[in-house]
Amino acid sequence: MKLPKLENTADVGILIIVLMLLGLAVTWPLLGQWEAVRGFGAELLILAVTFYIARQYLPWEDAPRERIRRPGPELWIGLLGFVVFYIAWPFVAGGGGPVVFLAPGILAALTLAALRYGRAAWGLRWPTGRELIVLAVVAAVAVGLSRLFGGLLPPSEAQLLATHRPLIPGLMLDFSQIGANLLPALLIVFLTVIGYELYFRVFLQTRLAQVLPGRWALFAQAALYFAGAMLPLLIVSRGDPSVFPPASVLTQFAMLSNGVLAGYFWRKTGSLPLLVLLHLLAFVRWGL
Repeated sequence: MKLPKLENTADVGILIIVLMLLGLAVTWPLLGQWEAVRGFGAELLILAVTFYIARQYLPWEDAPRERIRRPGPELWIGLLGFVVFYIAWPFVAGGGGPVVFLAPGILAALTLAALRYGRAAWGLRWPTGRELIVLAVVAAVAVGLSRLFGGLLPPSEAQLLATHRPLIPGLMLDFSQIGANLLPALLIVFLTVIGYELYFRVFLQTRLAQVLPGRWALFAQAALYFAGAMLPLLIVSRGDPSVFPPASVLTQFAMLSNGVLAGYFWRKTGSLPLLVLLHLLAFVRWGL
């Protein structure tokens, strides 16, 4: 049986590299030449290898989708939410906080519920064994390469950045201040992950695909995801390196590659639980 021809993604690949070069331009003055170039090169290789694995071993065909009932209005709701939560709110409030973390997912959930979408539209399908194996291989490769490239830092710079790595204990500490112990912090992180995946992949990418080819919808979603991570930090810090958290800067390349990978996993599997697992595994890599 002849296998279907793979979609040509060279044009989108070039734009992804352009976005990563923009990330390089941001990190260069904040973290120095070596760390910026190392982050760019490492993430470019990690994305290339992991995307190749996903493209080869995930299903050839796109996952079945429920028909979008009101494509135009739903897309405008999603894009308006991005402007409000990732640009207007940080500018007015002087920070992100729970609004940036949780509100986009709540907006997506309310829209899906109001229009009475079924389980497929929510991505409520447990991944198959093959999909979980692909996810495990992708995660192992990403973490392994992250460790390898992290070990290439010169001792002086590694010591300088040690206070900002790993990212997750600091993140847990910040969130745990909201509650009495670590359990509320873990719950907030878990709900945030679900909300991000629900908003960017399940809701926004699916509706972008109504007006753009599949690969362009994936790129547009990843670009917005990347911008959603960068813009609140840039707005709050006004570009001041003393305010811009170095630990957050270190994750920006990974945010873009994770957006591309998650978008591809969603397009081919239609499984929200798989996206949540991919997102949580990305936290492990960001802490290296």
